[in-house]
Amino acid sequence: MIKLKDVSKYYYNKGLITSGITKINAEFNIGEFIVITGESGSGKSTLLNVISGLDTYEDGEMYIDGKETSHYGDEDFEEYRKEYISNIFQNFNLVGSYTVYQNIELVMLINGYTKKEARPKILKLINEVELTKYKNTRVSKLSGGQKQRVAIARALAKNTPIIIADEPTGNLDKRAAESVLKTLAITAKDKLVIVVTHNYEQVEKYATRKITMFDGKILEDKIITKTDEVKTDGNLESKKMKPISKLRLGVRNTFNIVPKFLLLLAVFLFMFAAITTEMAGLRENKYEEERVGNNSYLQNKDTSRIIINKSDKSPFTDEDYQKIEALGNISRIQKDDYLEDLSASLYSDYYYISGSVIKRTNQKLDLGRDIEKDNEVVIQMNKENNTIGDPEKILNKEFMYNYQDNTTKLKVVGIIFNDGLDYESIIEVSDNMINEFILNYVISRTTQTLTVNGADTYCNLFYIDSVNDSSIYVNENLNNNSYPIKMVSLSLSNTYVNKVFDLKVEHVLNKYNSKRLTGYSYEENTCYLSKNLIRNTLISDKYQTSVFVKDEVKINDTINDLMNLGYSTYAVKDMLINESATMTYIYNIINLVLMIIILVAMFFISYLIIKLILKSRKNYYTIIRILGGSKKNCKSILKIELYTILNIAFIILTLLVYMIVNGMIDISLRSSLKLLNIKDYVLIYILIFALTYLISVRFGRFIFKESAIKTYNEEEE
Repeated sequence: MIKLKDVSKYYYNKGLITSGITKINAEFNIGEFIVITGESGSGKSTLLNVISGLDTYEDGEMYIDGKETSHYGDEDFEEYRKEYISNIFQNFNLVGSYTVYQNIELVMLINGYTKKEARPKILKLINEVELTKYKNTRVSKLSGGQKQRVAIARALAKNTPIIIADEPTGNLDKRAAESVLKTLAITAKDKLVIVVTHNYEQVEKYATRKITMFDGKILEDKIITKTDEVKTDGNLESKKMKPISKLRLGVRNTFNIVPKFLLLLAVFLFMFAAITTEMAGLRENKYEEERVGNNSYLQNKDTSRIIINKSDKSPFTDEDYQKIEALGNISRIQKDDYLEDLSASLYSDYYYISGSVIKRTNQKLDLGRDIEKDNEVVIQMNKENNTIGDPEKILNKEFMYNYQDNTTKLKVVGIIFNDGLDYESIIEVSDNMINEFILNYVISRTTQTLTVNGADTYCNLFYIDSVNDSSIYVNENLNNNSYPIKMVSLSLSNTYVNKVFDLKVEHVLNKYNSKRLTGYSYEENTCYLSKNLIRNTLISDKYQTSVFVKDEVKINDTINDLMNLGYSTYAVKDMLINESATMTYIYNIINLVLMIIILVAMFFISYLIIKLILKSRKNYYTIIRILGGSKKNCKSILKIELYTILNIAFIILTLLVYMIVNGMIDISLRSSLKLLNIKDYVLIYILIFALTYLISVRFGRFIFKESAIKTYNEEEE
């Protein structure tokens, strides 16, 4: 079975070389009960470790079923221990946090059994060693004799051809020791049993062979009872550990030591919290950047605003507005989109007021009175931060408003103080006046072409109520003063409208009739058209609408919903020009570098903490290796344990974030966390998963950098 030929083992410590065993020659066969004795330091335990594959040898050759082993590496010896060796140690080498049942189950799972396959045999062995009533008791609570019986049951469960016992009765009373030896003797009939002991008399009646060691050499090899040699075919069945068994052990290890679990959970929660808050900070910075900027075409730069039109440029209908209102994130719809971007500049001899123009609101006046006439306005302004100084100086004063060549007088009758404004003001006007502003706004964005006798003609176009829809008043100098002109063509063209009207020349204006017909003094190159015609053509239908979202965090989802309904969208946040874009880019790079530094620092800090917490598990993985588990199996179990805690921490984090975002927990992080989306949480999970993987790899190297027996001896020390 096993043959040693001139086998020697040396130990190296601080430059000194000591001999463990020297030139050992021996054969060990199935059916033998071999007792190895000798004084402490004689080499008997070293010989046992070499035979069991827990330690390597430097010289000679060890044959297993006739096969050389001098070329074996760690994986080869792991497989050898798994197939051939069952160990019983003086200090038991049991997993203290496991029950009796789980300790025996462990070795069977390592050897490829399923939970279902292992159960009958485990219960049978527990009964044989008289521990049935303790099967669900943690072994840390058992007596020494009970623990040794668990170790024997575990060795028998493995069902290998070789059982190696190092001082199996050292911690037992006489009765317990006798029971253990009797069990081993019965086992020896079809196995090779090798026992190391100081008390030969205790085991003498069971021994078939006695080997005495001295100074690393065999002093005596005496056959007491001749046994029949049992032949083996050398082809032992070896099954790989099942993935489900690795998962079972990994999950079991997660919870079986509660303080360790809570400490690891705290570490992972810290990792998740740190990266989540950092990510939320980055998202908040980006969000604030998108809200900053300018666009000269927009008066209302509210970043919750989305400007929409229909893809076919047709006007909006009531059905369209109903579809839009049905979307979940809509705060309000501004059907008259032009109202959002109206602006005006008012001036007098001493003062200048500029800002957006809106309909009169219900806000309470701080000074003056409300609007009573169409030429009266209310001004919103910052009481301290304005270009006027004392607001009362402009109260009841008239200001000029120019549009093209048309000048209108507007009187400030009321003032509202608004601390949210800067130097710009808000001009509130009557309903009739707001319509005039809308008309002027649309006209300014419409190409107007007057064609006389087939030729485009330059003319200042003004729109008044007194002109018929099908008529036009033309200036006498039009068409080089060659008149009478009977018909002209008017073309109106903008993004949504492209129409041509044939208009009858109703009056030819001169300096004598202009004031009477139009209300305005005579001006050359001036024509007057129907204001009603322009209203009906340009603003009666709604071609462009603004929608405002409730939650800006979800604005992109709302944009997608609107696009799915067939609308073209223009988010104001994407139309703003950030003049400090270069500095913002540099700032983002710095933030990214800082996040990388934080991740690296977190890796090392977390590794050191997890290493300290898991150091107690080093003995557990050493036991698995001694029982025949591979490094790969140990690493898989370790990763599953860490990944299980990772997932629990992620679930807790997700619940906490949900409660914070939905206002169940009130903390200042709420606004930042609302900016994170599913992709961000997936990225956070991947980052922590990657960190966990790196930590498990690094800790694995720490655990497996030494041989199983050296690690075991270090743990014993």
